[in-house]
This record gives sequence, structure tokens and C-alpha cells, in this order.
Amino acid sequence: AMIAAHLTPHAAEQVSRPYDPDASENRTPFDSIRNMLTLIEEDGSLISPPQSSSWYLKGKIIDDMLVSAMREAAMVFRKCIEKDPQNVDHWSWYVATLLGMLCTAFGAPPSMVSSTQKDTDVKHEQKERRQLDCFHEIRSIASVALTDFIKFSHSHDCPMFHLALVSMLEWKRAIFLLHRPQSFSRKNGEFGLEVRRLHAYYTYHWALKVCSETSIAKVQGLSESKVLPRDAFLNILACAVDRNPCERNNWSQLIEALGSVGSTEKGDTPCLHRKHAKSEEGSIWWGKHRVLEWENQFFRAPKSATEAVGPEFVQMVSAIVEPLCQNVQQIEEITPEEEGKLIQDPNECMGWIWNPMEENIGMDHDHCAFMDIALLPEDISNVTLNLLSSLQFNSEIQRRLSDNLSCEALCMKIIVASHLLGTCHPFVCNSIWWLSVKLWQSLHTPNKHTLAKKNHYTDGLVWLSMNGLDISAYLQCRLDRSSGVKASNQRDDCPMGQGAQRT
Repeated sequence: AMIAAHLTPHAAEQVSRPYDPDASENRTPFDSIRNMLTLIEEDGSLISPPQSSSWYLKGKIIDDMLVSAMREAAMVFRKCIEKDPQNVDHWSWYVATLLGMLCTAFGAPPSMVSSTQKDTDVKHEQKERRQLDCFHEIRSIASVALTDFIKFSHSHDCPMFHLALVSMLEWKRAIFLLHRPQSFSRKNGEFGLEVRRLHAYYTYHWALKVCSETSIAKVQGLSESKVLPRDAFLNILACAVDRNPCERNNWSQLIEALGSVGSTEKGDTPCLHRKHAKSEEGSIWWGKHRVLEWENQFFRAPKSATEAVGPEFVQMVSAIVEPLCQNVQQIEEITPEEEGKLIQDPNECMGWIWNPMEENIGMDHDHCAFMDIALLPEDISNVTLNLLSSLQFNSEIQRRLSDNLSCEALCMKIIVASHLLGTCHPFVCNSIWWLSVKLWQSLHTPNKHTLAKKNHYTDGLVWLSMNGLDISAYLQCRLDRSSGVKASNQRDDCPMGQGAQRT
């Protein structure tokens, strides 16, 4: 209210709007203050103190008066923090108000004036607001407050603190004014790199806690832009499965992000060892803590009454599945690319915060000499989740398969298990065998009910084949073992490999 009293009605309404973590505009107080300042700058209502008292000032906001009002409000918010330091709203309003003061006191040099500003009541030069004398003092206070806010948030693993920091770091102008210039950098590095990594860190940990569609979409965007590693995105999707394993979309989204199973080396154990080694080196592997837990919770194959059959069984199933596989498009395997880095400790990325008054250097730095704020984090409040639109979940085969929920669920688990546990895992092998036996049985006891099931089993095997699993090879391997062929004599390209010994 102290701030709104010095604003135009429209701006006062803007800053007073309730905020919503899943909203596209007003997620936090940082968005509220930022949007309010953008509004009054673009419509030309924010001006410097007039040179003449004869100027018509109705509907105008004097910048130094607004800064004074925001200073009083910041003092109130600071006292609220002292009484209740755990309240994220108190922290957010305090730091957001200081950043609003910083942007207002900086003024509006020609390079920052919006081309949309049209104001016949104020002369053109008035749009280029002068920097206030209190700018350096405010920057010093804001840098200390921002540092305290980040450190306090890191010690309290709370999703709303994470979201507040994400919103704050997306306020490009405020962050730029607090960012250490390249010429005063303490270490070599790209301008804005620490800010982007800090932003990615808090976006990831916010999504890790809430697993909402909005948060997942933001992590997906950062992963696709190579700011976060792909496994960070996969880990968020796997967390969504952990939170609600009964929700079909959670499994579907994870499977689409994983992509095709692709080719694997003979024997899955070395593959898992390499993944664990990778995670121990500081990188993320989404399955690091899920191998045993998911194996026991989700991956128990249905038992088949038929253990040993003749070659005609493999020939019959292959004759049904393979022609259908030739008429469908295969899912592409996602190949590893250069990925972003997820920092382990936010304190690693605090060197960008600059307080020239404390360091007694750079007080006369011209911020307009380098205004490439494109190097800072993008505002990702409007990002939407881009999944469940690919061939995996947008094909006729999959649509028919979804009519049988139990069969679809088993097939989806087979794909996830292939990525997590390896294509040689007993669950994968036994589940493919079970689907094949059910298809064979439905053909030998034909009636209206079994023919419908036959289509579901067929669609399931074809869908697995689309995702990179060689159904005929699995069946031939099983047939060889049931015929007493030793594993040492199996074909080199057998997908069962070492895993066959564990069935």
C-alpha cells in the first residue's frame, strides 16, 4: 500500500495483484515489482523531477518520490524478516523492493528508453531519466540483501524460496545492474555464466520439490538449451513417477524423454557400472537411486505357464509382428550431445554480485557501455511442456494399445526398465515372452474375446519393436535356452546376453 499510493491507478492495480506460482506473469513479488516498473516506464508516466513547476503532472510519477516510498516499504519488510525469517514473502518483498529502487534510481539512459513511449505532456529529453544520487547507495544495500537472500534460501530447502530466486534471477535489468562488469572480474569467465548456472540450479530444485507441469516445462527448456544436462530433466520426470506412479502421463512423459532403447552392448552390467561412475563424478544419472527401488516396486514380470515350445512358436509370432513393424516408423534413439552443467553448491556462483562501495572500485563504471543483457537468464514463465506429441504416443499402434490399460502399462514399464536396468534384465525378457505366449494362446483359442486380446498383444509387441527392441531375437534366445543350448554357444548378437543367466 505504501508503494501503490505513489502510483497511477493502473500501476497500483498491477503491483497489488495476487501472485500464483503457476501463473505466466505474477508468480512472485519480483514479477509484481518488475511488471509495475515496466508498465510505468513504457507508458511514460515515470519521470525525473520536472525543471519547471508549470508542467502538467497529473498521471505522472516522480522517480525520486517513488524511490523514497519504496525505501520506507523496504524498511517495513526488513522488520518483518527479523520477526519471521522463515517467511518467503517477507524476503521476496524486501529484496524485490530494493531491486525496484535500484532500477528506478538508475534512470533511463537513451539506450534503455522504449521506442513505444509516447507522451505529449513531457518533453522528449524528460523520457531519458537522470540517474539519482542515491543509486550507488541503493546498489550497495541491494547487493548485500541479495547475497543474504541466496544464502538463507540455500540453508532452507523450500520450493517457494527456490521459485522466488528463479523469478529474481530472470529480472534481467536488476541483475545486470548488480553484476560485476567483465573489466572488474575476479576470474576469467563468460559474462552472466554464473547467473545462468544459479538460475538453472534453483529452477531444477524447485521442480524437484513440486513436479508441477509448469516446473517440468521450465527444466525441459533449460535442458534443450544446453543449460541443464538432459539427465536433470529425466530425473524430474522420474520424480513425477515417484510421487504418483498410478498416473499414466507420468510414465508416458518419461518414456518419450528417454527415447528409443537403441542398441546396447552384450551384457548390461558394465553399462550400469559406467552410469554409476558417471554419477559419482558429479554428473547426474536419473537412475542412480532408483535401480533397486524401482526393480522391487515396479518391475516384476507376469508369469507364463508355457516355458518350452517349438520353433514354430517363434516363427508364428515373428510372422505376425515383423510385417507390422515394417509398416511403422521406428522411434529415434536420442544420442548424447554436449550438455550443460548442474552446480552442486550455489556458493560456487556468487562472485558475480558486485558491491563497488564495499570494494572501493568501479564507482564511475558506465553501465551503458555494455548492455548485452541477452547473456542473462531468459524469462521462462511462459514456457509450456512439450511432450506426448511424438510418434511414441501419437501413433495408431499406441492409440489401440491404450485401450488395454494393463497391456499398455506393462509395455511402458518394459521400455523404462530397458533404459534403467538394461535390455538383458529378466523383467524385460520375461515380459516380452509373456506377451508373445499370450498372443500365441489367443490364436489357438479363437473367439470374439480372445481375438480382441490378440490385437492388444500384437500392438504391444509392435510398439516395443518401434522403441528399439528386437522381438524375434528375444524369442529365439528363449527358445535356444529352453532347448538346452548353453549360453556360451548363443549367437553373438543375442540381446539376452549375460542377463539370460539370471532368469
